[in-house]
Amino acid sequence: MDLYRTMLADRTDGVPFMALTLEAVISAIGETGDLDLAARLHERYTDFTPVHRLIEDWEPFTDE
Repeated sequence: MDLYRTMLADRTDGVPFMALTLEAVISAIGETGDLDLAARLHERYTDFTPVHRLIEDWEPFTDE
């Protein structure tokens, strides 16, 4: 990320760079009032509940 920031800083038009997390972007979308989009983005990209559920239910090396 630092290399990318440096490459932008060397540009003559001075394009700024700010690293944001996906969670921060989703939160900002929700704060603008689009709660439905924010909820759908959260569910699709940052809600790991289904993954955790699979891990909790996993029984490795069981004979079936």
